[in-house]
Amino acid sequence: DATRSQEVAEQVLTTLGTSSDQRALENELVITLGFEQFELIKELIKNRLRIVWCTRLSRAQDDTERDRIEAEMAGSSETLHILDKLRATRTSARDRQSAMERTIREEARKLRQGETAGAGTGGLGAATAAAAMVASRHQVDLESLAFTQGGHFRSNKSIALPEGSFKTSKKGYDEVHVPPPKPKPFKSGEKLRPIGELPE
Repeated sequence: DATRSQEVAEQVLTTLGTSSDQRALENELVITLGFEQFELIKELIKNRLRIVWCTRLSRAQDDTERDRIEAEMAGSSETLHILDKLRATRTSARDRQSAMERTIREEARKLRQGETAGAGTGGLGAATAAAAMVASRHQVDLESLAFTQGGHFRSNKSIALPEGSFKTSKKGYDEVHVPPPKPKPFKSGEKLRPIGELPE
């Protein structure tokens, strides 16, 4: 039930925010969530400050309330490291965003320069760029390559096998046994040499 889950979540959050004694906190959470959720309770207690303060920050209505909560977090040595991690995460996300914006601007600039270079050479650069684009986007028509008679199509109905070959039909496949080819006779002047005579 969604409303019951919301009520339990609010009750757990209130318990985490108000109880300072760890044993009393654990007892209240066991009463609220039940003993079968003991692993969850251990994780909640372990991350109690992070859960409480991050939830307060996310529920802040405006920037002034957020600044007030951050100032309150900065005043406590227990919550200062949480605030530092949050700021580092925000900074790295901001850095990633600005790097992506720089990349997009750079690509747009290169495209604009390519268009102006093509216009300056009488369209030669644009034609070359278009040809390169077509070459890189070569498409293969798979429909024209498909066998009209299906995947098990055999175009050559008769197969000439060497003398001494035989075929054995098995369930789902055929075995074809081909004897090894006979060696060609030596030409005049040809002979076998021992490996020791070969140059190194």
